[in-house]
Amino acid sequence: MKNSPMKFKGIFLYASFMIFGMALLSCGGDDGVTVTPPDPPTVTAIDPSSGLVGTEVSITGTNFGTTTSDVSVSFNGTDAVVTASTETSITTTVPDGATTGAVSVTIGTTVVQGGPTFTVTVPPVPTVVSLDPVSGDEGATVTITGTNFSTTASENEVSFNGTAATVTAATVTTITTTVPVGATTGPVTVTVLGQVVTGPEFTVIAVPKFTSLITSNVTTKLGKVHFADATTAYVAGDDGTVLKSTDSGTTWTDLTSSTGITDDFEAVFFVDANTGWAVGDDGIVINTTDGGANWTDQTANTGTTETLRSIFFLDANNGFVGGSDGVMITTTDGGASWSTQATGLEEVTTVGMERDGERVYDIYFWNSTNGIAVAGGGDIITTTDGGTTWALQEDVNGADESWKAIQFTDANTGWVVGSAGFIYKTEDGGASWTAQTSPTTEADFNDLILLSDNTLIAVGDHNEARDITSFVAVTVDGGTTWTRQDHMLTLVADDIELNGVASFDGTTIIAVGDDGTILK
Repeated sequence: MKNSPMKFKGIFLYASFMIFGMALLSCGGDDGVTVTPPDPPTVTAIDPSSGLVGTEVSITGTNFGTTTSDVSVSFNGTDAVVTASTETSITTTVPDGATTGAVSVTIGTTVVQGGPTFTVTVPPVPTVVSLDPVSGDEGATVTITGTNFSTTASENEVSFNGTAATVTAATVTTITTTVPVGATTGPVTVTVLGQVVTGPEFTVIAVPKFTSLITSNVTTKLGKVHFADATTAYVAGDDGTVLKSTDSGTTWTDLTSSTGITDDFEAVFFVDANTGWAVGDDGIVINTTDGGANWTDQTANTGTTETLRSIFFLDANNGFVGGSDGVMITTTDGGASWSTQATGLEEVTTVGMERDGERVYDIYFWNSTNGIAVAGGGDIITTTDGGTTWALQEDVNGADESWKAIQFTDANTGWVVGSAGFIYKTEDGGASWTAQTSPTTEADFNDLILLSDNTLIAVGDHNEARDITSFVAVTVDGGTTWTRQDHMLTLVADDIELNGVASFDGTTIIAVGDDGTILK
């Protein structure tokens, strides 16, 4: 049966209607609104286009979105951290390990095509030539000399054998830093903008420090302190003051009432925990053999009324005491009897006043025959026959200043300190002396103690325009360098003078001074 033209027309109209309806559904959805897909993101520029690792980079473009977590950036395949994002800009930094190449930007899952190229620049490799000093304690200032350092201090990283240090200043050729807490001996490493160089070794030496103000329960001036053994120490001072410690200086017992003396003591010396002497004004000498519980007054046997300022005993019987007017007295029977020795130090007066020059401030003997003593006026006397005769070295420092204390490591090597910050060293038993660089010209050093062959500590007072303050100087290299230590000034009053210092084993150190001050 043939199809009629009418039938074909109906079929055509039905098909046309279906096609039109489907088109409407595909374009408008349920509500008939047209949905336009978003424009793809683009990158138009990068600023800067080159730089070091860590350089902040701004990427400019379109359709980035504002959700930072949806944005990722990589430099030639190395992922970077995105710190900010807007529709038109992305902020990031060149990551560690980045190399020159294309910068890839991904928004969500869409990779932006045509990323720009970023050139990763490499800073010049630094060098380290020297350290100054090459040894020291925590907190010591060290200057590193070399090349290709950054002039921005924070861009230079320094470590002492792996312990990070703080850089305080920098130029192209120098870095100033401090030895960090916890540092150990080893190489110093410098890192400049990612470039690492290992420098010379720095030796960390523990420098002694006073860290505690000890309660003494007295307010008088304390003159000198002496360790009898590792735990037992004695202090002598004004108004007959004698203190004793049996716990390495942590606590002190007042023995003043047991001495029977009200005049001032200048020095104290013990040969063991029980046997010792204290000396002072008007030729006073007292002795104990029971650790200070009881004292014997030997003053009547000394043959002098001069102020006695220094004392040294070789053993329980043989000792020397020096004082004003060049006095030197000696005993061979523990002080039961004393004899006077001629020192060659003569009394000098100026306008009726006693000059400092004849006062014997410190005595040191290596053995029963060889000894040395120091006095005011820069005078030093030596003996090779147990003090029967003394040889005078006048005005050793050429400045007429007072020598206050002396210490020796052996028969040849020794140091002497005194007023105006003078420090001298001998390497021939005192025959000649060489000045050492002092940390002050204002301080008067009153005492000196040897802690090891190369470590010494000196104490005194800093008299600058009469604004007196305590003063401590330390060397750990045999006196090549002396360092002023001010950390302990927070422990004491401004007007406190430190008069004595002592140690038994080189680790526990006690210093004493005005107003009953004891530092440990």
